[in-house]
Amino acid sequence: MRKIGLTMFLFLCFLVILPAAEIGAEFDIVGTWIGETYTPASPEPDKLTMIIEKGSEGYSIILSDSMGMLLDEEAENIEYADGQLSFDFSVYAGDTYMKVNMTLEVVDETLTGQWETVEGDTGSITFTRE
Repeated sequence: MRKIGLTMFLFLCFLVILPAAEIGAEFDIVGTWIGETYTPASPEPDKLTMIIEKGSEGYSIILSDSMGMLLDEEAENIEYADGQLSFDFSVYAGDTYMKVNMTLEVVDETLTGQWETVEGDTGSITFTRE
């Protein structure tokens, strides 16, 4: 009878601890993500591909787009904590490069947020994992 009681106690502890451990776990953002946004340069949506990898020194992000303004551009200043991802990157705007900041939040199984240029242009974007 004691073994059954002890087994039940351990099982109940497991049921309580397991969900608590998952709550503290960070969403895995590593992978290839596809998103769409509108830019002032075009009335058509721009399709973005974002590849996120994690190494010993943290995250790395490579961006490309359907308009050809991003050709495997590496992101900088990457921060990911508490379901929030932010980073900077440069966009080729014909004759010059323009700095862009993107801030994304984990929403269900997507990365949703906004980008903003230093000139003040903004847009919303949602990425889904490919």
